[in-house]
Amino acid sequence: MKNEKIVILSPTEPEIAPFRYGAADGPEIRIAGVGPYRCAVTTMAAIRDCDPQLLILAGIAGAYPGSGLSVGQTVLVASECAADAGSFVAGDFTPKFSGRYDCPWLPAGVPFRAVDSNSVGVAGTPFADRVGVQIENMEGAAFFYACLQCGVPFLELRAVSNRVGDPFPEWDVRGAVTALADSLCELLHFLNTERT
Repeated sequence: MKNEKIVILSPTEPEIAPFRYGAADGPEIRIAGVGPYRCAVTTMAAIRDCDPQLLILAGIAGAYPGSGLSVGQTVLVASECAADAGSFVAGDFTPKFSGRYDCPWLPAGVPFRAVDSNSVGVAGTPFADRVGVQIENMEGAAFFYACLQCGVPFLELRAVSNRVGDPFPEWDVRGAVTALADSLCELLHFLNTERT
């Protein structure tokens, strides 16, 4: 978005650090925090303080088995579902407040696969409905909801660090954040080129 204000949010500093160090004169970056509550508050503060024309949430994610995604691959999120909002009754989970939110601002021709995502409070939550969903993260649904409520254009970029269910020591966080930095540069270049 040439000559327009882009603000990047990332759940943690380590996720965005490779991009930050490689793009000293790039967009403003804010750390959103892990989980929906921190992310929602940070998103609203960024909207209030920065008046952005585009918000980008950039972080890592887990890929579900059968998604066709590999560790190190970067994707754009087309939809988010608050997948673990509900209750247990007699050992069965019933979703009650798990809304699905779509991103209406996915650019045509963008060089990343578009996927659907679950937002969960616990990585690898076994009771979330995974049908038709490729990845999971902890912040996306809150980010989508806040942006949609405020009418602010947004995108979510995620790099796959693990397969859902892998023990944390097996996650390739370093490889994922490196891929995320490269892909974020590619996305920003694409957005600038499309609008010149």
